[in-house]
Order: sequence, then structure tokens, then C-alpha cells
Amino acid sequence: QQQQLGVQLQEALKSRVVIEQAKVITAQRHGVTIDQAYQLIYAHARNNHASLRTVAEAIVEVGLQV
Repeated sequence: QQQQLGVQLQEALKSRVVIEQAKVITAQRHGVTIDQAYQLIYAHARNNHASLRTVAEAIVEVGLQV
């Protein structure tokens, strides 16, 4: 149980890191604030029935434009 919690925390940290990276990339691309970039990413995820992490990974790894 302790090990499972550790794995879950590690995954949460990975999600957080990639989402933060995606926010910075999106903010730079669109010339908007970090908060506005988050809203763009969130809206894209919601509109495409995808998780926030999946969209963030696509932005960081393959250059998805939102």
C-alpha cells in the first residue's frame, strides 16, 4: 500500500511537470499569460474529451497547437 501511494505521487508529479511545461510553451506561442495558457489547454482537453495530461504531453512532445 505504501509503495502504491509512492507510485501515485510520482505520477502526479510527472503530470504536474508536463502541464507546467505545456503552459509555458502555449503562453509563449500565443503571447498570453500562464493563466490564459492554462485555460486554452483546459478548453482543448474538455472539447476533445481528453485528459489535461494527455493534451499537455502532446503539446510538449509533438508540438500540438491549442
